[in-house]
Amino acid sequence: MSHHSKTKTDFADPRGDTVAHTEEQATEEFQFLRCQKCQAEAKCPKLLPCLHTLCSGCLEASGMQCPICQAPWPPGADTPALDNVFFESLQRRLSVYRQIVDAQAVCTRCKESADFWCFECEQLLCAKCFEAHQWFLKHEARPLAELRNQSVREFLDGTRKTNNIFCSNPNHRTPTLTR
Repeated sequence: MSHHSKTKTDFADPRGDTVAHTEEQATEEFQFLRCQKCQAEAKCPKLLPCLHTLCSGCLEASGMQCPICQAPWPPGADTPALDNVFFESLQRRLSVYRQIVDAQAVCTRCKESADFWCFECEQLLCAKCFEAHQWFLKHEARPLAELRNQSVREFLDGTRKTNNIFCSNPNHRTPTLTR
């Protein structure tokens, strides 16, 4: 049995483990997604050459070196930081999970209350839009009531199978797999 120190709502999952659904647990577990300088949720997180991640505000205020380790930017670097697409993707999926658990999720298409999550499209869908969606696409979609019974890790693990974390810059070519 697993044990969580800060729990409000515990229940048994199908394997018999205790699962905790708390905002505190998710916040603690995903602290690394915060800006490493100001500790705020990093909007547009930027990955520095030294591999620290800052929000765009702290990056602009930092001058020509990392405020965490004082590593200077590489000589001639026009852009000292890249979009941290991994952090952005994880933040987006955590936001969806919070909406689902808090019963605040609305349909991506019609803005009615959502009943389903499509793992392939990464969209929240109401019953009516889900019916149309499945008629044409037949994607893996799950009822939100079922997803509410999952831990944040289980939800993220399910989204990892279809998650696209490639660069969002439209000028970059589509990545190809190499062997």
